[in-house]
Amino acid sequence: MQKQSFIRGTVILSASALLLKIVSFANSIFLTRLLGAEGIGLLMMAHPLVPLVITLTELGLPVAISKLVSEAEIKGDSGKIKRIVAVSLAVTGTLSVILTLLALFGAKYVASVFLTDQRLTTLCWPLRLLRRLSPFPLS
Repeated sequence: MQKQSFIRGTVILSASALLLKIVSFANSIFLTRLLGAEGIGLLMMAHPLVPLVITLTELGLPVAISKLVSEAEIKGDSGKIKRIVAVSLAVTGTLSVILTLLALFGAKYVASVFLTDQRLTTLCWPLRLLRRLSPFPLS
């Protein structure tokens, strides 16, 4: 593995952050035109639930995984790296399935009790589909 300079790493991270902001900006324009004012209002009511569910799925694992993998890589233990990745995928995959099922069957309850708007029940369908992308961050 070759060493990477601090400046090069900074440039790569900055360029990827800029690209992400551009894509996010284009996505928000598309969503605004597609959903209209009322749809965006409903989306903004339900949107705080998405980071909550992502946080519950991740459980701080990305930091722990990177620490454990880097320790195993220093020792040259590729078997341990594979075990770490397998266990982390199993944990996040299981949590994702459980939370997807909760979103599927609990959308009406969450929309009526916590968000106090039954129209949000139909909005939960796209969020359920996005939930399947976790264990990868969606922010």
